Amino acid sequence: METIVVISIILDLIIIICFIGLCKNVSQLKDHFVGDTHFDAAFKTLIKLEEKEKAKELLIKQILASPLLESATKEDAYHTMMFIEKYEEYFEMLGMKIPFEKVNNDREAHRP
Repeated sequence: METIVVISIILDLIIIICFIGLCKNVSQLKDHFVGDTHFDAAFKTLIKLEEKEKAKELLIKQILASPLLESATKEDAYHTMMFIEKYEEYFEMLGMKIPFEKVNNDREAHRP
């Protein structure tokens, strides 16, 4: 009888840990697909008002706060593509290009 209670408690703890992990993943997916609507609206408003310098500063702040930045600058092509998909539109509005070619070239130059 005691064994069943112990097994039940262990399974409950495992389920709680899995649930917390799933909640974290759902939050990250939501942020990736929905994005920051306030940022999007503010950025596009600045572009329409021809305040490109302020829009650039806002984009830089958004990118620096993004968890994708660190993983995109590592040797992970999947996260690099996610980063490009998320921010390419904003760079194009500013008439700029995402400089990942330089990052990739630097990676190649520093490989043994």
